Amino acid sequence: RWAFLVLTLLVPLSAISMLVQAKVQGETEWAAAVAQAKAARQRQAQQAQQREQRGQEQDEYDRFNQKLLPEILKGDRFYEKRWDDIAELTRTPPAARPRLQLEDARRELAEVRTQVANALDKLRQSPVFTVDRVESAARAARRYLEDLDDLLRATEQVLAEGAAWDESLTEKAEQTHRSARNFNRSLRAR
Repeated sequence: RWAFLVLTLLVPLSAISMLVQAKVQGETEWAAAVAQAKAARQRQAQQAQQREQRGQEQDEYDRFNQKLLPEILKGDRFYEKRWDDIAELTRTPPAARPRLQLEDARRELAEVRTQVANALDKLRQSPVFTVDRVESAARAARRYLEDLDDLLRATEQVLAEGAAWDESLTEKAEQTHRSARNFNRSLRAR
């Protein structure tokens, strides 16, 4: 009888023990499942944020490349292809400058200055870029176009007044050359 009574007490105790153990194990598994689901949601949110950020970056690259760069390159093409000819004419003694070449040069300088002014206006009106590389390229372009405009203005004035090339034009030409190199470097870095 006593053995049966002890066995009768052991059965409910072991059942309670198994229930407690199952509950603890279930809570642990539930906590693990909750933690996994939370981690998966965080990964998805992070991936969505990264996609959005890449999309915004691409929008900035596109805005710079499609809307601003073509305007900037108009002045740059002149500087790369025609500036040396204009500089040579400007270095020629004023009395020896051919009149037709002088008129063509002054007309071309005025056209390019208009293009450079338009590009500068677009750069200044453009919203600030949040992508460092794009903002760096835009800043370098602004500096380059400002220097180029200054050089073109001074050259135009020298030609209009029939003055000789002087040290200030040399300094402006060197500064423009440095800012052109910086601008081209910033484009390669993008």
